Amino acid sequence: MLFAISLNLTWLGNLLGIFISIGMAAIISGIVILEISGKSVVLSITSNHKKTVYHH
Repeated sequence: MLFAISLNLTWLGNLLGIFISIGMAAIISGIVILEISGKSVVLSITSNHKKTVYHH
């Protein structure tokens, strides 16, 4: 933003700030979705493994 102000392009600084915010939100949301789906996969695998171990 300071660079954009020094070039008298404050609109460009604001626009880039918005795009950076959108990009960070998308990446963080994607990581959270992967983490939640990975957790459910791991829990389903371990619960199936416990069932096969205890039924011997």
